[in-house]
Amino acid sequence: MSTTPSAVSSILPRLGALRRVGRAVGEMLGVAAPDAGRAAVLRAHYGLLGALAAIDHIVTSHEVELVSTLMERDHLSIAARSLALAAFDDGRRRRLDLFDAIAVLLDGARAGRADLARVLDDLIALAASDGRIRRSEREWLVTVCACLNMDPEGLDHRMRQRHALALAA
Repeated sequence: MSTTPSAVSSILPRLGALRRVGRAVGEMLGVAAPDAGRAAVLRAHYGLLGALAAIDHIVTSHEVELVSTLMERDHLSIAARSLALAAFDDGRRRRLDLFDAIAVLLDGARAGRADLARVLDDLIALAASDGRIRRSEREWLVTVCACLNMDPEGLDHRMRQRHALALAA
């Protein structure tokens, strides 16, 4: 039995639809791996969180709880959580290039896969999670803010807001 080009072309859309359904079911079950672009953004985002957590050489239980909360907020699948935790660990162990991670986030923002303000807010929340923002954390955040082409005055406002929230919690 031979297949004609029209028979093959009529099957291809159905295969694409089946792949999409398979991905959706995988996401619902929590086992789907993120696509390459989303995975790169997750690695950059959670890698930066790990790098910031390690600035004072101690990763606190407050910081770990916040990262867990962020993964829940982002509805990460099991595969995405594994990737995010590995990225956090790479950042914590200083195996992350800050400027490469920033470049990935900037590219992700252009493609609609990354929200830079949310990443910055997450970093500020992590710095404030133990009730204070240390000078070394602030300096690192200023560097990240500048690399993300965000206004340092806006950073100061966000930090005051987040710090007040952390103290109130």
